Amino acid sequence: MTFEFDDLLLVDHLRLHLSHGKHNARTKAQLASATAYPAREIEEAIRQMRLAGLLIASGPEGYWMGDPAEIEATIASLRGRVITQYRTIRTLRAALRAHRAIAAGQLGLGLDVAA
Repeated sequence: MTFEFDDLLLVDHLRLHLSHGKHNARTKAQLASATAYPAREIEEAIRQMRLAGLLIASGPEGYWMGDPAEIEATIASLRGRVITQYRTIRTLRAALRAHRAIAAGQLGLGLDVAA
């Protein structure tokens, strides 16, 4: 599978700066400083590298080329974040529906009065 990267130069820089093993982790700030790219572009390049199949692990220590166990831990962490974000989305949707219903005069202010 061929993958198109937004910035091949940044990908090359990151490949040079990402070493194997958690003990060699580099933070986003360290990678930004080493590559002279903004942290947001570092995040996007790492996302693209992962989508291309590179085994980049991450944790509080930063980013590194991971072994299978480290990649499993990264997957678990990412999955937990997705679940938390999905719960937030569901709650916001419900709140928005309630807000729209109130604005449309379809609901009272939460006071149920028997007819």
